[in-house]
Amino acid sequence: MTFTLLISIWLNHHDLFVQVKKIDRVVFWANSFWLLCQSFIPFMASWITKFPHSKWPAVFYILTGFVWMLAYQLLVAAVRRLNPHIHRMSSPALSVVFGGFLVVLTVALINPDVGLFLIPVHAFASVILATKRKWHLRKYF
Repeated sequence: MTFTLLISIWLNHHDLFVQVKKIDRVVFWANSFWLLCQSFIPFMASWITKFPHSKWPAVFYILTGFVWMLAYQLLVAAVRRLNPHIHRMSSPALSVVFGGFLVVLTVALINPDVGLFLIPVHAFASVILATKRKWHLRKYF
């Protein structure tokens, strides 16, 4: 679950910075905040492994992912300020991604196991929504 979350977010991060031509300290600090949010993921994953069917570890894991996504949107805004040519996720797609977090969180409050299962599904759906251009495997290999 955590592996798929990390891959999906890092793919978006890579796709963003491939396009960057300029950065400043605001971008540096926004990226640092994004990395800080990422650093909580292993702790949350560890908490889930200790209490695999408990509601609160699952809920806080999902909330951590939500804050991480907010930090990424802050990073995108900071990057786009200097690089206006960079693609951003459309408002409807962004609404679907954030709405998806609320759905996953609600499901986890009712059934933590199903909520945790939905995290990688939501992560990959977010990547697909964020990727405007077609997938070209040669680009990654």
